[in-house]
Amino acid sequence: MDVGTNESIFANPASYVNAVKNHSKVSFEESLYSGHGYESLAEFFHRGYESNTEASRHIQVERGQVSGQFAWWYVLTPGQQSVPRPISSLNILAATEAPYGQLLFLRGYPSATWLATIGSYYMIDPEFYRRHLDFLGTTTATRNFIKPSLPSSSSSILKLRLTTLGSHAVENPIRSQPRIDHLRRTAEKSMKSYWSKLRRGNGWRTGDSVVRRYTIHNEDQFSIDQAITIYFSPVEHSTKKWFSRLLVP
Repeated sequence: MDVGTNESIFANPASYVNAVKNHSKVSFEESLYSGHGYESLAEFFHRGYESNTEASRHIQVERGQVSGQFAWWYVLTPGQQSVPRPISSLNILAATEAPYGQLLFLRGYPSATWLATIGSYYMIDPEFYRRHLDFLGTTTATRNFIKPSLPSSSSSILKLRLTTLGSHAVENPIRSQPRIDHLRRTAEKSMKSYWSKLRRGNGWRTGDSVVRRYTIHNEDQFSIDQAITIYFSPVEHSTKKWFSRLLVP
């Protein structure tokens, strides 16, 4: 999705959500860059975004709705060590001066309200959100691309895979191929159910870890895949001031 140069299009979180919604309705007949593939992101915002009568940057993560710490913020200064600041309210982003650059880490299942507010404040291309939240539009992992150009064409967006190996104790393992095949079929069925619930957001809290793939290697060895998506952009058209946002597992 091309955000263009018109800053007023993302003047506030509501306009950001509306821009995604309107783009999702653009057909192939109307534009080569249609909104096909943004329907799920638009639905995510529609389902989870909450209007706020106060300034949008004062939105907080309510207790009981977040799993662990959701957001960390780094303000970068040359020659000084940056210390991560856990944040529970977006007002700190506007209240603190960051003359050289900043990093914002968001962990796990995201808050639609936070994404819309940060997206409008930093003029973030919604394509970044669409790529990280690709699980919203499918019940299985997908490698299909909806645009004529490959994801690598967006130099400001980078997606990494994080693989974790694990094991669990199994008494008297059988070590037979039929047994492993059965475990793999069971895991595949469980992941389909997992992706279906993830796509609907049922029972998910802000900050809950998201698993992209679960692989059985044998009776006691397995691995999980997670995604880290990075967005980099200049802030206020300055050569010294930049912003990077990372969505992590």
